[in-house]
Amino acid sequence: MNRTFIAILAISTAIFIPTLHAGYSTGGSGLQLITSGDLENAALYINTAATWINGTPPAQPYTNQTSFTLPLADNIALGRLVITYWGGSAARTNTLNITVNGTSLFTDNSLTFGSTNDANPMFTLNQPNVYGSGSGVWLLTIPILPSLIYTNGTANIVTIAEDPSTFDGRINQVTFIAVYQNAALNNTFHYALAEGSGDIYNITNPATGRVDTRSVTMPSGDAALVTTATLHALYTYGDVNQNDRLYFNNTALGGSGSNDIANWNANATGLDYGPNLVSYEVTSLLASNNIVTFSVSSNDVPAPYETSLRPQLAILEFQTIPEPNAGALALLGCLSTLLFCRKKT
Repeated sequence: MNRTFIAILAISTAIFIPTLHAGYSTGGSGLQLITSGDLENAALYINTAATWINGTPPAQPYTNQTSFTLPLADNIALGRLVITYWGGSAARTNTLNITVNGTSLFTDNSLTFGSTNDANPMFTLNQPNVYGSGSGVWLLTIPILPSLIYTNGTANIVTIAEDPSTFDGRINQVTFIAVYQNAALNNTFHYALAEGSGDIYNITNPATGRVDTRSVTMPSGDAALVTTATLHALYTYGDVNQNDRLYFNNTALGGSGSNDIANWNANATGLDYGPNLVSYEVTSLLASNNIVTFSVSSNDVPAPYETSLRPQLAILEFQTIPEPNAGALALLGCLSTLLFCRKKT
């Protein structure tokens, strides 16, 4: 993208290590595995709301509210919010509170982040994470206690309230993630989730840690047992008609649109900036270890290129053939023994 503000698994990036603080890296800190799991009778819910405000920054204190309605569920195994902020400058800081259905996600009802010396953690499962990069783009990922999430068809209300500051405060997107269980699903479900500031640039710069590809290895175990598999990826600051590619095991995803995956259309949406949440069925491409690659490299992508792009989330979900019930196997063994004995007599 051409703009003044620039805008799981093992990670492969350039050898150079950029300027890096706990929550900020000039060229992006990359993506890392945060969690993975296996559950019976489970599924993934993921939905994204575009929340950008065109023109001047919002008057502060600023409050943003979005809602997300999950399918009916018996239980929540994982809840997570993923939020992208524009700060106006990498030097600025912000303090906010985020609630889900009226309850704060922070122990002291606030989170302060920002500046190139940001000290918030990254790549943790159970703490709020902050990933800053470029000229003030901030990714927040925050765990949601399962007990806070409505599973009865009632909308989950996410409220973000900012304190007054010099921070620009405009929010690019809010994404709600949940792994939920429902006995009616009758499946064996697996998931792996990676996140981070996976910034990629068509023009690389070792001095600032800018790279043109990010690769992630996602294991799936015995691929022969997998019945269906889907890859989800979340981008911010993509532009329609500026090219990028997403590869799964060296195969470009997206069919006829494979050259322009992150294709936010400002004219069609009425918002200057927004997210792209994409999902691709990858069952036939699955291996025991799967390489996911985000690229704006001129070696991979035809011109015109995305000059900068921010992949921020990758989730691989898949289902396998259910394991036989242990009790049923024991009963089958007993029946087999009885039949054998009857034949002998």
